[in-house]
Amino acid sequence: MVTNEDDFWNAPYGYRKITVDEDGRQHTTLEPDPPASETVRMIFDRRLQGHTASGIADELNGRGIASPSGGTWTRQNLQYLLRNEVYCGTVLLGRRDPSTPGRVPNAFPPIVSQDEFDQAQGIG
Repeated sequence: MVTNEDDFWNAPYGYRKITVDEDGRQHTTLEPDPPASETVRMIFDRRLQGHTASGIADELNGRGIASPSGGTWTRQNLQYLLRNEVYCGTVLLGRRDPSTPGRVPNAFPPIVSQDEFDQAQGIG
């Protein structure tokens, strides 16, 4: 039995975990975590302006902004971030256990809108 919900997951880059109390029950959720959330916002903005993942990575590295792992940004970790629905407030359940699939929109505050996320997916 897991007694600490925090043991289950880490907050994605750009978010931090917070504990909230709803009707006497505490649970963990996410909220944008500046300045990382501002970096995520900038990444999507640059992508929507037509910049490549490699070009965005170069810009972030040039500014000295560390990647989620604390190292340098690469095309691959930029592409992973740009494809993650968490940034429009959607949580995907059951990614590790396919017997419990689920998609929960509006689970927490988005950093980008669903429309912006969808547009970013359409950019080659």
